[in-house]
Amino acid sequence: MKARFGMAMLGLLLAVVWFGSRGYAHVTNESSVYEDLEFSEAKEQVLLLSGLNLFPHDKGVQLFRPQEKLTRAELNRWVANFNAHNGGDLEAAKDEEGNATYEDVSRAFFGGRFMPDNRNAELTREEFAAFVGARLHEQVDGRTLFDRAGLTKGPAGAIEDVVAQREGEGAAAYDAYQIAVQGKRYPLHPHPKVLFGSPDAREWKGRTVAESWYREEAGNGDGSGLAIIMLERESGKETEAGSHSASSHQAEDHVHPEEEGKASFPILPIAGAGAVVALLVWLGVRKLNSGADSKDGM
Repeated sequence: MKARFGMAMLGLLLAVVWFGSRGYAHVTNESSVYEDLEFSEAKEQVLLLSGLNLFPHDKGVQLFRPQEKLTRAELNRWVANFNAHNGGDLEAAKDEEGNATYEDVSRAFFGGRFMPDNRNAELTREEFAAFVGARLHEQVDGRTLFDRAGLTKGPAGAIEDVVAQREGEGAAAYDAYQIAVQGKRYPLHPHPKVLFGSPDAREWKGRTVAESWYREEAGNGDGSGLAIIMLERESGKETEAGSHSASSHQAEDHVHPEEEGKASFPILPIAGAGAVVALLVWLGVRKLNSGADSKDGM
């Protein structure tokens, strides 16, 4: 009886670890792209710009620091990162001293075509994302930022099915997803960005793709597939990306409803920890009972 109980507990533990490991950490949405954007009015634009490989991936805590002033040195770095990943022909602001202005940003990404009245005003990192993110579809020399990023237009329409196939081995294993739209399956990029959707791609079934962008393998081992998926917002959610600009107020002054894509409570890992504790307690009790039986037999 005790042996059966032990085997059952071990089976439960393995099942929890297995299903818990089938995570969706590779999928990023507007609530998980950075850890400090909960109250930012530009988090949707930040996600899309991240999908264009604009922001370098620094190690450690992922903070965007939305209310900090954007420096010219950092603007140069973002443009250089965009060019390095996408082979674009954009020019960075030349002066690396001081804070960046709207004119610097306009010249760096749009050749100075979009010049606001406050062109000489400095801007925060959040205001940068709002300014550039609102112009993703604007053409300069016949190309949008999506085009310059090497992306091609993907499918739009209802998601009829989501299929997962396990790739890799051991701790590096992950679920490679395909979504079916209008009767055709499309693979997701290994690190896709989804707007207005859960980081668990399996929950997208029945949702509608408003717009998507496909990235081909660039020879750097990053993989290919749908890299940006913009789902239609469900009723009662915030306004869509690009429909509002960032506020000049501090992010802490704003309170927004929770996003649908916020990561769910980690029930499976907690259940796994509980199973481990239960197994250890059972083994301890069994050892004590065995010791008591040995003494009784002496």
